[in-house]
This record gives sequence, C-alpha cells and structure tokens, in this order.
Amino acid sequence: LKNHLLPMLNKIFLFPTVCLSVVLLSSFAQSQILQSDVVVESLPELSVNAIGILPTNNVHLWSGTPTEELNVIFQELKKTHLTPAQRSFVSYLMAIDTTGMTLNDANKTWGTSGFLYERLSVLKELGEFDIALEIIDKISENDMTDDISFLAREIHLMKGNIDKACTPFVDSKSHVQKDKLQISCYLAKEEKDKAILAYDMFQEAYPDTEQDYKSLADSALLEIASELTDNLVLTPLDIYLVSLIKKPKINWDIQSRAVKKTVADLPTTDIVLRIELGERNGLSLDELKRLYNLPLLNPDLNNKTVQRVMAYKQIVETSDEKVKIHLLKSFLDLVKQDGLLIPLAPLLAELFYPIEPDKEKIDIAFDAVQIYGLTNNAEMAEPWYQVLKHNDSEIYQKQFLKTIPLMHILGNGYPYHLADLMTQFCAENVDEDCQKLKQLLPKESYQIIMEDNTNSDSDIFNLPHSEAFNTRLGESFLKAILNIANDKLIEETNRFIKEFARPKEGNAILRERMIFE
Repeated sequence: LKNHLLPMLNKIFLFPTVCLSVVLLSSFAQSQILQSDVVVESLPELSVNAIGILPTNNVHLWSGTPTEELNVIFQELKKTHLTPAQRSFVSYLMAIDTTGMTLNDANKTWGTSGFLYERLSVLKELGEFDIALEIIDKISENDMTDDISFLAREIHLMKGNIDKACTPFVDSKSHVQKDKLQISCYLAKEEKDKAILAYDMFQEAYPDTEQDYKSLADSALLEIASELTDNLVLTPLDIYLVSLIKKPKINWDIQSRAVKKTVADLPTTDIVLRIELGERNGLSLDELKRLYNLPLLNPDLNNKTVQRVMAYKQIVETSDEKVKIHLLKSFLDLVKQDGLLIPLAPLLAELFYPIEPDKEKIDIAFDAVQIYGLTNNAEMAEPWYQVLKHNDSEIYQKQFLKTIPLMHILGNGYPYHLADLMTQFCAENVDEDCQKLKQLLPKESYQIIMEDNTNSDSDIFNLPHSEAFNTRLGESFLKAILNIANDKLIEETNRFIKEFARPKEGNAILRERMIFE
C-alpha cells in the first residue's frame, strides 16, 4: 500500500507546495491557471467487503478473480476436510484486510457485502468462531446486513453464547430460520417444553418444511422413531436437536468441522460420541488428553473409539518399554484404520517421547518421523530419519523416500533445518527419486512462484493496471490447498500457481512471504 500511495501523495502534496511559492509572486490570474493544472486523485472507496483483522502488504491479493469462480472455491472449502495446517492458512486468507482490492464482480454476484459474508461463512464452517466474531465486531451498524447478523447468531449458538445468540430480533416478523433458531434457543436453555410448543407452532406455520428437519425434530422432541437420511448434512440450527437423540445415525464424516466441534462440546452428548468427534477436530494436546481421560461407563469393547481410549490409558500407565511399544503399535493401527493420524499427532508425539530411537525399532521409525513432522518437531524426527536411512531393507528405503512428502501433504510441512539431510539423500539416490521428492516440498513451490520475479516495484507499478494487478493470488493459494487436500499432484498445483498467480509479463505480484505465514 505504501508503494502505491507514496508516488501519488508526492504528486498531490509536494507539487502544490512548490506552486504555493509561485502563487505568492504571481498575479491572481496566474495562480488560477497553475491550480487548475493540479489533479487530485481520490483514494479507493472503503468497502465493507474489505474488512479484516490482519494487515497485508499485498492489497491485490484477490484482484482479477471472477467472483463466480471464487464462490465455487469457497463452497468447496466448506466441504473439504482440511488438515490443521491447511485450515490455519485458509483462516489467515479469510481474515486479511483487503482495502483497495479490485474483485472482478462483473455480474454483481456478491453485491456490496457478499465477499465479506462468504469469508465469514467459510470461517464458520471451519470452526474458527473467534476469528469470525472478531471480524464481525468491526462492521459498523450501517453496514451490518441481516445475513451477517444471523450468521453471527449461529456462531454464538455454536460457541454456547446463548444470550447473544437468542436476543430478540428487532424485526419480529416470522421466518423459517428465525423460528428454527428459537427452538434451538429453548433447548440450549434446557426449556424442552417451550421447544416442543414452538415446534408445534412451527409445523402449523410451515407444513411443507424439509423432511430432514422434521425427522430430527420428531425424534428429538416428540420421541417419534424417524429414519434420518444417510446424506443428512447438519446445520447449526440442528445441533441441539441431535444432542437429544440417543445414538443418532448420523454420517459424521460428511459434517463440517464446526458441527462436529459443537456436538463434541455439548455436555448432553454421549461420552463416546464426544471423544469420536473430538478426535477429528484437530485439537490441542491438552484438549485431546481431557477427552481421553473422560470416564467410560459400561463401554462397548467392540467400539473402535473405546478401544483407542483403553489402549492409550494402558500405554500411559505402563513403565516397561517393550510393553509400551507393543501397545503403541496396536494404538497406531487403530488410529490409522480410522484415518486419524493427523488430528491425533500431538497425542502420539507425547507417547513417542520416552522411546529411544534405534535400529531394533525400525518398524515404528516411519510412524515416528511422520508424527514428529506433523507436530513440527524436527529435532525429535531426525534420529528416527537416521534409523530409516541406515537400514539396508529396500522397503524401509522406500518409506524414507515417502516421509518428507507425507509430512507436507498431511500436516505442517517440511522442517527446513533438515535441508542438509535432504541434500544428502539426493546425493545418495538416483536423480529420478530425488526429483520425485523435491517436487513435493513447499520450498520448491515457493521458488516456482518467485522465480524470474526480478522487476523492481517501480517497473511493476508502471505496468497497465489490468495487467499489473490481475494477480488472482488468493484464488491460487486456495486452489493449491484444495489440490493437496484432495490428493491431487503437486505438479498440478504448481502449474495452477504459475498460470494464474502472475500478470501477463510472468512476474508474480508477491511482496510478502505469505506462503510461510
């Protein structure tokens, strides 16, 4: 922004200062002529769409992206299961202040506040409630729309801020979403009788309400056995209904992180279900330990979640290393069967800390490297790398080849201070294997984006506006994240960034180390 404004401000303010001395020595007519030559350029109009809580040097992050295409990406982000690292980066992009941006909204897809609403909606679905509310707090009363106001109520409901979620609407006019919220508010306040009465009135007002909601409400409020559809996707207004149903037949794999996070935090939710949902939410170590130490009453020993909890408790209670390793292997198998290696990495890392790496433990070395990589603990990972590296078995050499890419694709990325190990690996292996490994490193992606970016700021700002600032950079990053999350080739991601994150001259408009933030 500074690079944008300084030349312009010099033109606006410095030139008139020189003119002032001329005015003092000239006639009134001459000064009128001089003043008429000064053109004052107006600053970009502030827009509610640009509101954010994080500063950025790149005000053209979203410039040039057609809103129709960006909307598709946003909808995909809401449905895709992202790793903690990917989710953190998406949240960063959604929270940036983009004052001065020039979205390509030719068809008025988002109007005056749609871009802000969609960003908030993505944050809500990712379960990043505090970030969304902090942004909402910055919206002026004049700019607050009904959609954003209702979205804020949904977030407060999911956070358990019942007073803020359930304050009376200024406009008391009945509406299906408002009436659903009212039912949820009664349940949140543990006023089930009022919720049942409100549901009776709801059915009269909306006889054609969607069957999914009716099935949920019938089961939860009226205790009428009702079949729930396999592809039912829950909304914030469904959560308190679900919490009343004993062992609801819900496909949790297709639910948003926000829904799973909220259901897991409700005290009325069954303990085993709370643990099962909490495991998938990318929780901190303390939160995971709290879940795993919840009491299990009459547990079903055939339930995998119960088996994981019991195996964890046995590992913690055992001091014998051989027994600990045996139990740890069983725990790892249970974790991998349900695809929980990423969210449970902090818990696994703690279990691995007391175990000394050596060649006798080669069968868990690959797991150790992944887990320490996922928790950004490269120092602990390095000795396990050495165990893999010095083993003569071909199968473990192949695992060593796969380790660093997995750390990037699955979690927090490649630990950069192990670059010497990477160099050594390439020196000792065929070039083809080295290149396969290198193409998956985030550092390589960063170099691809920045290569040939030799123009100075002044050169870039002398380019035609439509070319210099048609970056589509934010879109490129989100597309890259989706490619990785959906297990697409990193080469495809790099190609997308090269093609769309640059103006026509081939120079990326990237003036900050955004990839690493």
